[in-house]
Amino acid sequence: MSAGMPSARLCRRQEALAEDQSLSGGVEILKIPARKPPPRTVEGNMKPAVLPVVVSLAVFQLAPIAVGSPPDPPPHAKAVQAALEKVDKEIKPEHYDLVEVDLDEDGRKDALALMNGQSSYSGSGGSTLFLLRACKEDGKYTKVGSVSVVHAPIYLRTTRHHGLRDLLVTVRGGGAEPGVAVLAFDGKGYPRSPGEATAKVEGKDKVLFAEKSGADGS
Repeated sequence: MSAGMPSARLCRRQEALAEDQSLSGGVEILKIPARKPPPRTVEGNMKPAVLPVVVSLAVFQLAPIAVGSPPDPPPHAKAVQAALEKVDKEIKPEHYDLVEVDLDEDGRKDALALMNGQSSYSGSGGSTLFLLRACKEDGKYTKVGSVSVVHAPIYLRTTRHHGLRDLLVTVRGGGAEPGVAVLAFDGKGYPRSPGEATAKVEGKDKVLFAEKSGADGS
């Protein structure tokens, strides 16, 4: 009797298991643990979810910045160059500094070209200043003066002779007494040389060519 006891218990367990499977349709029921609620802060509010932040880096291609670009030439530079080539075909644009100013106040810009050290018109005594008057008819220029051995600074005066403004030029070197001399239009042209440097710079005189730092001062 005692030897049959384990077999009887085993049979009862198998019968109970078969009964449970018949009730569930033969499908094993899995227990899924309940999802825990999100943690709460001290105040009872839900902690914000930490989301991954994706940073997009945009690569910008910057336009190159021009450093040391040469300034734009005066608007009438080509016409001035054509007029100077009539004087001497060897004169090049890099041989002079150009300033445009209305000498006769007719609304047209006249031109002053001061030769520099790259030109044969410049030496220890000074440089040549070409004065070109704008023509009313065709926009070209006519030479009204070529003044030798002058230096910067050169000034425009408020006074005039025969309708054109006077100029002040600096004179030095070559045995000349340093100072400034007046250039006055005589009805046909400006003088070929500065003459005596007996003038004085006044407050109303406007600088056209500033003095440069160089070996010859021109």
